[in-house]
Amino acid sequence: MNKPYFFCLWIWVFLLTVTPSCQKTPKQVENALELARDNRKELEKVINHYQAQEDSLKLKAAYFLIKNMIYKYSLEGDQLKRYNKIFTLIKQEELDGPFEKGVNMGNRYPKADSIWKVISNENGALSMSHLKVVPDLYNITSNYLIENIDNAFKAWELPWCKHLNFDDFCEYILPYRFKHETLTSWRPMIFRKYSSMLDTLMNLNDPVAICNIINKDLISWWRYSLTFNQYPVAMTAENLITGKMGTCSHQAGLGVFVMRALGVPVVHEAIPHYGNRSLGHDFNGVLSKDNQFLDFEGGMSQTGNVLNKPLRRYFMIPKIYRETFASMDESLAVLKSDKEQIPPYFMNPCIIDVTSQYLPTTDVEVELKTSVPANSNYAYLGTFDNKDWRAVSWAEINQNKAVFTNMGKGIVYLPMYYSSNGLIAASDPLIVTNNGDVTPIFPIEAKQTLVLKRKYTSREDFKALMINGKFQASNHQDFRDAIVLHHIKDSLELTYQNLYFKKSKKFRYVRYLFPLEISKNIAEMAFYSDTGEKLPGDIISSDNISNNVTLDMAFDDDVLSFFHQKKTEKVTWIGLDFGSRINISKLAFCPRTDKNDVWPDLRYELF
Repeated sequence: MNKPYFFCLWIWVFLLTVTPSCQKTPKQVENALELARDNRKELEKVINHYQAQEDSLKLKAAYFLIKNMIYKYSLEGDQLKRYNKIFTLIKQEELDGPFEKGVNMGNRYPKADSIWKVISNENGALSMSHLKVVPDLYNITSNYLIENIDNAFKAWELPWCKHLNFDDFCEYILPYRFKHETLTSWRPMIFRKYSSMLDTLMNLNDPVAICNIINKDLISWWRYSLTFNQYPVAMTAENLITGKMGTCSHQAGLGVFVMRALGVPVVHEAIPHYGNRSLGHDFNGVLSKDNQFLDFEGGMSQTGNVLNKPLRRYFMIPKIYRETFASMDESLAVLKSDKEQIPPYFMNPCIIDVTSQYLPTTDVEVELKTSVPANSNYAYLGTFDNKDWRAVSWAEINQNKAVFTNMGKGIVYLPMYYSSNGLIAASDPLIVTNNGDVTPIFPIEAKQTLVLKRKYTSREDFKALMINGKFQASNHQDFRDAIVLHHIKDSLELTYQNLYFKKSKKFRYVRYLFPLEISKNIAEMAFYSDTGEKLPGDIISSDNISNNVTLDMAFDDDVLSFFHQKKTEKVTWIGLDFGSRINISKLAFCPRTDKNDVWPDLRYELF
């Protein structure tokens, strides 16, 4: 069993048996004090501190943190400490020049990869198994808690935060940690860093506007980096600001730390798994004055620009959960019986379903067709992640039925049970259509004829990149008498396109003229002679892309490398100079591709 979840489970069992020994504090707080063992005196110092000050509101805040501390912990270890030097090494390396993305490498920075490789060779792969659980109850100090509470109240006094009630303040401003990072004194550091900016914003009282202003600064220096997929724990605020890079989970931490330190009420939202591909996503939500949450990504995108982005790319969202500081009475970890086994994600008592706050949803009623395993009171809906089914929602079983509420649309789900053998099917899969209809999928025994053109979810964004593009030929370098060889009028399959010319004049210059309104992309282009030979030539281009380092990638016979230029309204083209006039009998080109279509000469196995 995973160590952090085992710790939470042990705590929960203890709470069922402990009896409060002191009536001066609330029962749940006294339970936490009992659990704290030798560290109880540190927690009592906090309580006594605010009792002596006769500050009832800060005392209530201390009670909130202490009673919910039972599920909080850091993941620490000597190997992690050795890896953490990467953040200062990145900072030192950047003194010699900014980190640049690798060409056609997506979100990878070769310098960061190189530093990580050196540390990895010295210390072995960074693994969760090398880390130990350090419970906050046993280790947190009174000074740390008092500093956190006092600085959180200072932030609450800012004009864009004053509208929050105490409960909202406790959940969205007060918490002293993001997830399971090492505890550090982050609030004073961040407040100092942004104090001059805050001085110019005191006439504003809109938390969303403040969030976007602060996040604009974060976006100017934060970088999404796939290197840090290998960093399995949450980063401290200091490491986030020093290294200035990480994954979506890390940037969600950046949003939480910075915004809460500056009085902006934010939360950590998580999509555990997409509905039609592997992985999920972490982002932030900011609470507006009219009590609505707006999505944003700390250091990456402004409010309202997160959830429409994956949807636009056909990444369907089945569920969104909020990671809270307080334990949620409606969480499955709290509701389940002692004997019930549940998927690891739902063993966290500090999550709550917020899907309907962001997306159109529908309820799904399922009749369970296979027998319910012993001690199972709950069923699950799973989505497929390219390899396995993953539970994304749960519902109580009632008379062999289960009703799953607030489910994302446009997704195939599989009703499932969870037992010691993992997830098993409980009924036929079903489709929740985009308009909310629920349609079961039954096995079809009759033979069918299928044409399979692709082995992965569609990339409509790639398929549309060349619409309105034109291939042209000319005998003048400025293409003043250009002949259109081919005009692309529709979306394309993401494989080679071959065009043959029966009657062709001799040309010296050829080019691809990119459409104006979108980014410029092409994986490959080549021209062939009457004898079928590929025609060599010098690469030519419009002046505005002459220094683009990806020019030759349109001619390197590698479809996974590609020419790329950001959107520009300037006339942009790329082509070849053959050196003399020559007959062209064939044009072959390939749009930007992920090579997940069905390609000739590759072997595929159908499951």
